[in-house]
Amino acid sequence: MKRRLPALAALCALTVTGCTQAAPTRDGTPAPAGSTTGASTPSASASSAPSLPSGYAWHPVEDAGLRFAGPAEWVAIDPEELAAAGDDAMMKDLADRMGVSVSQFRAVMTNADLILTAPPKDGFADSINAIVVPLTDLPTEAQLTAQLGSLVDGDVTYTATETPAGRAVMARYAIAAGNLAVQGSSIFVKGPEGVLNVTVTTRDAARTEQVSAVVLDSLSET
Repeated sequence: MKRRLPALAALCALTVTGCTQAAPTRDGTPAPAGSTTGASTPSASASSAPSLPSGYAWHPVEDAGLRFAGPAEWVAIDPEELAAAGDDAMMKDLADRMGVSVSQFRAVMTNADLILTAPPKDGFADSINAIVVPLTDLPTEAQLTAQLGSLVDGDVTYTATETPAGRAVMARYAIAAGNLAVQGSSIFVKGPEGVLNVTVTTRDAARTEQVSAVVLDSLSET
Protein backbone atom coordinates (compact mmCIF):
# COMPACT_ATOMS: atom_id res chain seq x y z
CA MET A 1 0.00 0.00 0.00
CA LYS A 2 2.88 2.38 0.70
CA ARG A 3 3.97 2.00 -2.90
CA ARG A 4 0.63 3.38 -4.05
CA LEU A 5 0.67 6.49 -1.91
CA PRO A 6 2.77 8.83 -4.09
CA ALA A 7 0.81 8.13 -7.25
CA LEU A 8 -2.50 8.57 -5.48
CA ALA A 9 -1.36 11.76 -3.78
CA ALA A 10 -0.25 13.16 -7.12
CA LEU A 11 -3.62 12.34 -8.63
CA CYS A 12 -5.38 13.96 -5.68
CA ALA A 13 -3.35 17.11 -6.26
CA LEU A 14 -4.89 17.64 -9.68
CA THR A 15 -7.02 20.57 -8.58
CA VAL A 16 -7.40 23.07 -5.78
CA THR A 17 -10.76 21.43 -5.09
CA GLY A 18 -9.27 17.94 -5.16
CA CYS A 19 -9.07 15.03 -2.78
CA THR A 20 -8.40 17.05 0.36
CA GLN A 21 -11.85 18.60 -0.06
CA ALA A 22 -15.17 17.30 -1.35
CA ALA A 23 -14.49 16.89 -5.06
CA PRO A 24 -16.97 18.68 -7.33
CA THR A 25 -18.74 16.84 -10.09
CA ARG A 26 -18.10 17.79 -13.69
CA ASP A 27 -21.67 19.10 -13.83
CA GLY A 28 -21.48 20.84 -10.45
CA THR A 29 -22.07 24.50 -9.82
CA PRO A 30 -18.82 26.48 -10.23
CA ALA A 31 -17.28 27.49 -6.94
CA PRO A 32 -16.32 31.09 -6.24
CA ALA A 33 -12.77 31.74 -7.31
CA GLY A 34 -11.69 33.49 -4.14
CA SER A 35 -8.70 34.70 -6.10
CA THR A 36 -6.98 38.03 -6.28
CA THR A 37 -5.15 37.10 -9.45
CA GLY A 38 -7.46 39.04 -11.75
CA ALA A 39 -9.08 37.95 -14.98
CA SER A 40 -6.81 36.33 -17.51
CA THR A 41 -6.33 38.37 -20.65
CA PRO A 42 -5.00 36.92 -23.89
CA SER A 43 -1.35 37.65 -24.53
CA ALA A 44 0.06 38.84 -27.83
CA SER A 45 1.05 35.25 -28.58
CA ALA A 46 -2.46 33.92 -27.96
CA SER A 47 -3.44 34.51 -31.58
CA SER A 48 -0.50 32.54 -33.00
CA ALA A 49 -0.92 28.79 -33.31
CA PRO A 50 1.99 26.88 -31.73
CA SER A 51 3.80 24.19 -33.68
CA LEU A 52 3.70 20.54 -32.64
CA PRO A 53 7.07 19.33 -31.32
CA SER A 54 8.54 16.13 -32.73
CA GLY A 55 7.47 13.08 -30.74
CA TYR A 56 4.31 14.75 -29.42
CA ALA A 57 0.62 14.62 -30.34
CA TRP A 58 -2.25 17.07 -29.90
CA HIS A 59 -4.83 16.39 -27.21
CA PRO A 60 -7.97 18.57 -27.14
CA VAL A 61 -10.06 19.16 -24.03
CA GLU A 62 -13.27 20.40 -25.60
CA ASP A 63 -14.99 21.36 -22.34
CA ALA A 64 -12.28 23.99 -21.82
CA GLY A 65 -11.91 24.93 -25.49
CA LEU A 66 -8.19 24.18 -25.24
CA ARG A 67 -5.62 21.70 -26.49
CA PHE A 68 -2.06 20.79 -25.52
CA ALA A 69 0.72 18.51 -26.75
CA GLY A 70 1.60 15.28 -24.93
CA PRO A 71 4.17 12.56 -25.67
CA ALA A 72 2.97 10.63 -28.73
CA GLU A 73 3.78 7.22 -27.25
CA TRP A 74 1.62 7.79 -24.18
CA VAL A 75 -1.84 6.20 -24.24
CA ALA A 76 -4.72 8.70 -24.31
CA ILE A 77 -7.79 7.72 -22.27
CA ASP A 78 -11.20 9.36 -22.42
CA PRO A 79 -12.56 8.63 -18.91
CA GLU A 80 -16.18 9.11 -20.00
CA GLU A 81 -15.84 6.61 -22.85
CA LEU A 82 -13.98 4.15 -20.62
CA ALA A 83 -16.66 4.34 -17.93
CA ALA A 84 -19.41 3.86 -20.53
CA ALA A 85 -17.64 0.81 -21.96
CA GLY A 86 -17.55 -0.84 -18.55
CA ASP A 87 -14.26 -2.57 -19.38
CA ASP A 88 -13.15 -3.74 -15.93
CA ALA A 89 -10.02 -5.43 -17.29
CA MET A 90 -8.88 -2.21 -18.94
CA MET A 91 -9.59 -0.24 -15.77
CA LYS A 92 -7.51 -2.67 -13.72
CA ASP A 93 -4.65 -2.45 -16.21
CA LEU A 94 -4.70 1.34 -16.12
CA ALA A 95 -4.98 1.41 -12.33
CA ASP A 96 -1.96 -0.89 -12.11
CA ARG A 97 -0.03 1.41 -14.47
CA MET A 98 -0.70 4.38 -12.21
CA GLY A 99 0.01 2.52 -8.99
CA VAL A 100 -3.49 2.89 -7.52
CA SER A 101 -6.38 0.56 -6.78
CA VAL A 102 -9.29 0.20 -9.20
CA SER A 103 -11.58 2.08 -6.82
CA GLN A 104 -9.06 4.92 -6.57
CA PHE A 105 -8.75 5.02 -10.36
CA ARG A 106 -12.54 5.17 -10.70
CA ALA A 107 -12.55 8.15 -8.33
CA VAL A 108 -10.01 9.93 -10.53
CA MET A 109 -12.12 9.20 -13.63
CA THR A 110 -15.15 10.85 -12.03
CA ASN A 111 -13.67 14.29 -12.59
CA ALA A 112 -10.96 13.78 -15.22
CA ASP A 113 -11.55 14.92 -18.79
CA LEU A 114 -8.43 13.27 -20.23
CA ILE A 115 -5.73 10.93 -18.94
CA LEU A 116 -2.44 10.14 -20.71
CA THR A 117 -0.25 7.32 -19.42
CA ALA A 118 3.24 6.24 -20.41
CA PRO A 119 4.32 2.60 -20.64
CA PRO A 120 4.79 1.44 -17.03
CA LYS A 121 8.27 1.07 -15.56
CA ASP A 122 8.98 -0.62 -12.24
CA GLY A 123 5.27 -0.67 -11.42
CA PHE A 124 4.62 3.01 -12.14
CA ALA A 125 3.54 4.94 -15.24
CA ASP A 126 4.26 8.60 -15.88
CA SER A 127 1.05 10.45 -16.66
CA ILE A 128 -0.75 13.63 -17.63
CA ASN A 129 -4.21 14.33 -16.24
CA ALA A 130 -6.46 17.11 -17.55
CA ILE A 131 -9.50 18.37 -15.67
CA VAL A 132 -11.81 21.31 -16.28
CA VAL A 133 -12.14 22.72 -12.77
CA PRO A 134 -15.07 24.72 -11.32
CA LEU A 135 -13.13 27.96 -10.91
CA THR A 136 -13.76 31.36 -12.46
CA ASP A 137 -10.12 32.45 -12.25
CA LEU A 138 -6.62 31.06 -11.80
CA PRO A 139 -5.69 29.97 -8.27
CA THR A 140 -3.30 32.13 -6.27
CA GLU A 141 0.01 31.02 -4.83
CA ALA A 142 -1.53 30.90 -1.36
CA GLN A 143 -4.39 28.67 -2.55
CA LEU A 144 -2.17 26.17 -4.33
CA THR A 145 0.41 26.07 -1.56
CA ALA A 146 -2.29 25.43 1.03
CA GLN A 147 -3.91 22.72 -1.09
CA LEU A 148 -0.70 20.86 -1.90
CA GLY A 149 1.16 21.49 1.33
CA SER A 150 -0.17 18.45 3.18
CA LEU A 151 0.58 16.13 0.26
CA VAL A 152 4.05 17.07 -0.90
CA ASP A 153 7.55 16.36 0.33
CA GLY A 154 9.22 19.76 0.60
CA ASP A 155 8.26 23.14 -0.80
CA VAL A 156 5.77 24.02 -3.50
CA THR A 157 7.24 26.25 -6.22
CA TYR A 158 4.69 28.58 -7.82
CA THR A 159 5.28 30.43 -11.09
CA ALA A 160 3.16 32.51 -13.45
CA THR A 161 3.79 32.53 -17.18
CA GLU A 162 2.23 33.18 -20.58
CA THR A 163 1.04 30.51 -22.98
CA PRO A 164 -0.46 30.75 -26.48
CA ALA A 165 -3.84 30.49 -24.71
CA GLY A 166 -3.07 33.29 -22.26
CA ARG A 167 -1.81 33.56 -18.70
CA ALA A 168 -1.09 30.36 -16.75
CA VAL A 169 0.16 29.45 -13.29
CA MET A 170 2.10 26.34 -12.32
CA ALA A 171 2.98 24.65 -9.04
CA ARG A 172 5.98 22.28 -8.91
CA TYR A 173 6.31 19.75 -6.12
CA ALA A 174 7.75 16.37 -5.11
CA ILE A 175 6.09 13.48 -3.32
CA ALA A 176 8.02 10.65 -1.68
CA ALA A 177 7.05 7.48 0.15
CA GLY A 178 9.27 4.49 0.65
CA ASN A 179 11.40 3.89 -2.43
CA LEU A 180 9.07 5.66 -4.84
CA ALA A 181 9.57 9.35 -5.61
CA VAL A 182 7.21 11.35 -7.82
CA GLN A 183 7.87 14.74 -9.39
CA GLY A 184 4.77 16.71 -10.30
CA SER A 185 3.62 19.95 -11.84
CA SER A 186 0.08 21.31 -11.72
CA ILE A 187 -0.73 23.84 -14.45
CA PHE A 188 -3.82 26.05 -14.59
CA VAL A 189 -4.88 28.10 -17.61
CA LYS A 190 -8.14 29.86 -18.38
CA GLY A 191 -9.69 28.83 -21.68
CA PRO A 192 -12.73 30.16 -23.54
CA GLU A 193 -14.95 27.52 -21.92
CA GLY A 194 -13.40 27.18 -18.47
CA VAL A 195 -10.28 26.81 -16.34
CA LEU A 196 -8.19 23.78 -17.29
CA ASN A 197 -5.87 22.01 -14.85
CA VAL A 198 -3.14 19.88 -16.45
CA THR A 199 -1.05 17.80 -14.06
CA VAL A 200 2.20 16.17 -15.17
CA THR A 201 3.51 13.34 -12.98
CA THR A 202 6.77 11.45 -13.56
CA ARG A 203 9.50 9.88 -11.46
CA ASP A 204 12.19 12.18 -12.88
CA ALA A 205 12.39 15.93 -12.21
CA ALA A 206 13.99 16.65 -15.59
CA ARG A 207 11.30 14.68 -17.41
CA THR A 208 8.53 16.48 -15.54
CA GLU A 209 10.13 19.81 -16.42
CA GLN A 210 10.50 18.81 -20.08
CA VAL A 211 6.92 17.61 -20.52
CA SER A 212 5.53 20.56 -18.55
CA ALA A 213 7.44 23.00 -20.75
CA VAL A 214 5.92 21.46 -23.88
CA VAL A 215 2.44 21.59 -22.34
CA LEU A 216 2.88 25.29 -21.51
CA ASP A 217 4.29 26.12 -24.95
CA SER A 218 1.46 24.27 -26.71
CA LEU A 219 -1.61 25.25 -24.66
CA SER A 220 -3.87 26.93 -27.21
CA GLU A 221 -7.49 27.27 -28.21
CA THR A 222 -9.05 24.42 -30.17
